[in-house]
Amino acid sequence: MQNKTILWLLVGGVALLALLSWILPASNSPGTAWTISGENPWRIGTPEEPFAYGGAPNATRIDGSAVLHGDAGELSLKIQVALSSIPDLLLTSSGDASTSTEGIRTLDIELIESIEEWASVEIFGDSARGDKRLPETQARFAGIGRFRLRIDAARTTSKWFGFWAVGDALRRPDGAVRKQGLVFSPLLRDRMGFSDAARQELTLLLYQEASTNAPVILLLVFPDLEMSSGS
Repeated sequence: MQNKTILWLLVGGVALLALLSWILPASNSPGTAWTISGENPWRIGTPEEPFAYGGAPNATRIDGSAVLHGDAGELSLKIQVALSSIPDLLLTSSGDASTSTEGIRTLDIELIESIEEWASVEIFGDSARGDKRLPETQARFAGIGRFRLRIDAARTTSKWFGFWAVGDALRRPDGAVRKQGLVFSPLLRDRMGFSDAARQELTLLLYQEASTNAPVILLLVFPDLEMSSGS
């Protein structure tokens, strides 16, 4: 009996350390850098259904990567995706990027001006942080700011307003937002319980207007994340 008790204590200790590695990352230690990397993003939604709560076919996997880096209290976020996966962005961007698709291969998205940042907070829903059209969830990190979009690292579109977060996952393996078969809707009276604290995802929402209630231009979700410490 005593051996079983010790075993469960060890298992619980390992689980707690894993949780703390997300909640209390290396960024809390002065002078220690950390990085969260994401792969295999979902491109979510259409102009008619920007949040695609039901998932596929309006939630599709695309080629892309994301890097969120923290060092001495400073955060940077860079995302790169294959532009062929989201060609409709050319219709809503401005400048040289909207003139031709010939030879275009990648879209680079970079946070260039952080307006506000948070750690260990509720986001979405009634939290007053992020888009209220998504169900409330817990974020390890989140923020709003201005993003620059570059086409093949040369041609630049206008600066866009955006919200980003790393937090408890909202998307299921098919890209849907649901619980026990019930697909999320902002009209539901009970909008709790749609997130999964056992999984983490990085979310980026881009808007052309400086409001998280404006029309969504691009919604990316990175469900495959890895965290490391060091520069």
